[in-house]
Amino acid sequence: MTDIGGGGRHRGLLDLAFGRFYDLIAPIYDLLWSRPSMRRSLVEMLTLQPGERVLETGVGTGINLPYISQRLGPTGLICGIDISPRMLEKARRRAESLATPVELREGNASRLPYPDSSFDAVLQFGGINFFSDRASAVREMLRVTRPGGRILVADETLAPLGRLRRIISGSITFMLPRLRPPLHLFPPDSGRISLTYSPGGLFYIILLEKGPAWPAS
Repeated sequence: MTDIGGGGRHRGLLDLAFGRFYDLIAPIYDLLWSRPSMRRSLVEMLTLQPGERVLETGVGTGINLPYISQRLGPTGLICGIDISPRMLEKARRRAESLATPVELREGNASRLPYPDSSFDAVLQFGGINFFSDRASAVREMLRVTRPGGRILVADETLAPLGRLRRIISGSITFMLPRLRPPLHLFPPDSGRISLTYSPGGLFYIILLEKGPAWPAS
């Protein structure tokens, strides 16, 4: 496991607030937010292959790292970035026991410190609803993903399932628009995109296969 420091201290107000919040809850985060079955399912949706390179933005305490490593094996590479130093401390400890090499950075998803087309897949689970600059984060995910690579973004919402649920979810997302699935942040030419919801409708799941036309010339 390689730990790479730095990686960008540029943060908006929301990033600063949530970075401090995650620092505070880092010791108990895994107890509150493990959700192993859902995390395993999200990783499976990326159809990872042995030897691929994967980036997890908002890597947190590294709960997803073992699931990713199981798919990549020792010839792959996992990179992770997060704004919370205390969350990364736990991720480093978790990464030490994995077969796959892991490189972790403190940094901001809206300014990724990686070259274009560096990764076969990018995973972002949780947190993006309240990024300071969500549009830049999505553009950066697209930039660092190779053509044909996959991007999965999932976060909390309230899916409009059934007549009563549609009324409730519509009211909530009207008051909290950032809970809506942010499909509008993905450029039309970015690739093939799908929107699904987790069982119970508490999370949206956006999965994109990057097309060859992005970015448009």
